[in-house]
This record gives sequence, C-alpha cells and structure tokens, in this order.
Amino acid sequence: MSASCIKSISTVEDCLDSTAVREVELVIPLNKELMRRMAKQAKLKYYPHFPRPYFRIEKSQQFVAQGVIGNRTFRVTFLPHRDKDAMEQLWKCLEQSPKAAPSPGECLRPSDHASKP
Repeated sequence: MSASCIKSISTVEDCLDSTAVREVELVIPLNKELMRRMAKQAKLKYYPHFPRPYFRIEKSQQFVAQGVIGNRTFRVTFLPHRDKDAMEQLWKCLEQSPKAAPSPGECLRPSDHASKP
C-alpha cells in the first residue's frame, strides 16, 4: 500500500452529534498539490492573498475541509448524510507516490488511522 502524508487524525469534540470533525496532522506542510487533491470534484475557495493563504473545500453532502497552506494541520467536518466511505476516500487522496513519500517510520497506511464517524 502507498505511504500517506498523514501523521495522525484526532477527533475534535463538537456540539453537533450529527457531524464528525477531525483534525488532521500531516508529516509534511500542507501545499497546493495536497489542497488540489482534496478539492477534486469539490468546490474550492482559495485565498492566496491572505497573510496566511487560507482554503476551504466543500464537497457536496460529504465534507468541508479548511486550513492554511504551509501548516501541518487542517480540519475536516464530515457532514451528517455523507457516503459511508467519505472519510476513507479523503484519506486516500492524501496518499503519495512512493517517490514523494516520507520515510516509512514517519507515516501511516490509511488503514492505520481510519477514524470511525
């Protein structure tokens, strides 16, 4: 299985029981390529002119991801009526090719960090 640039995924406590909020920590700083992978077939709002380049990705009825280019963390809110495999699909889009992947000791396989809704 391909290596992932995800270091850890933690659950963020939220007042809405119907959503699943995750804080994702990456092995590498978030960059435009990763942002674009997550935004595939989704609505991307990107503000490169902000002092800290901010993005928001909305995938209809699936999730909202937001973060800052250059940070190692970003937040994802999975929506109540999402597909049952929406989380796994997002984690898979963060996989890297073996050439670009961090060393094996620094990263996890997607199945190692899959979160339950």
